[in-house]
Amino acid sequence: MTKLQKVANAIQTRTGLMQEAGTCVLYGAYSGYTLYMMPFTAAGAYQLHLSVRRTDGVNPDVNLLKAAVKAEPAITNVMASNTHVTVSFRPKGNPENIAELAVRGLNFIVNWCYQNGYQSVCEKCGQPLPAEVVKVGLGRQILCQTCFAITVQEGEARQAAYDAKPENVVGGVVGAFLGSLIGVALIVLLGQLGFISAVSGIVMAVCALKGYELLGGKLTTKGIIISIAIMLVMVYLGDRIDWAVSIARQSDYGFFDAFKLLPKFMEADMIDSGAYAGNLAKMYLFAALGAVPSILSAVKGKKAANTASRM
Repeated sequence: MTKLQKVANAIQTRTGLMQEAGTCVLYGAYSGYTLYMMPFTAAGAYQLHLSVRRTDGVNPDVNLLKAAVKAEPAITNVMASNTHVTVSFRPKGNPENIAELAVRGLNFIVNWCYQNGYQSVCEKCGQPLPAEVVKVGLGRQILCQTCFAITVQEGEARQAAYDAKPENVVGGVVGAFLGSLIGVALIVLLGQLGFISAVSGIVMAVCALKGYELLGGKLTTKGIIISIAIMLVMVYLGDRIDWAVSIARQSDYGFFDAFKLLPKFMEADMIDSGAYAGNLAKMYLFAALGAVPSILSAVKGKKAANTASRM
């Protein structure tokens, strides 16, 4: 069991909140307030989210909140936007201690809200109607039944409009190519510093996929396959540019000559072909380590972006 899961279990035991299946997100009603708590670091740091408005219709004042939480060391930060309040708790000590601090901070906030006349409201319409925590896209929201139904309809309409958009494959190819150039630049920069990093793979994947979507109109399975093919070529290009830059810096050859003559340098044993192949293999490995999670995240994100569902 991970440290984060231990923290979630400890908070759940102390509060009676429900835990979302497969995650460490806690949600439900607590002391008359509908809220949820989400981890934002693997070390067990939690944030509290709730939607409140005063009985006279006034939204939370972030300055008043910031002044109030100075009295509670368990709270590290507080933010407010319209009715939505986000509170960060201090992740100090073992899982039990972290959970204790989070619950202490939770109690401080709900008591402050109650004492200052704030009641739980739907964060979309701002009305003190019965509300629940729901999943909207990859996030969570506190919505009444009417606003939840509207959110579902809006998501379905956005998805239908996205699906109906024509795909410009040529534009997508150009976008993926331009996006992957950023990854190439990072490969060369890190290579000149003596590093091979999965970061370049992440950057290349994100930029290539986003580039395809921006100029292609939308990101489809075809677009992902094309983007992957472009990334494979661009990793090779980035590695070759890196070698050419190194040769140009250490010899009388110019960059373009070094780039063009690289195969001949290997044939003449001026460059160890084994070292070149090994370096390229590492480049592909690290690019895959960085790119695969980014691609999976993009696919998952596209599927979830316009969905809304109950927890």
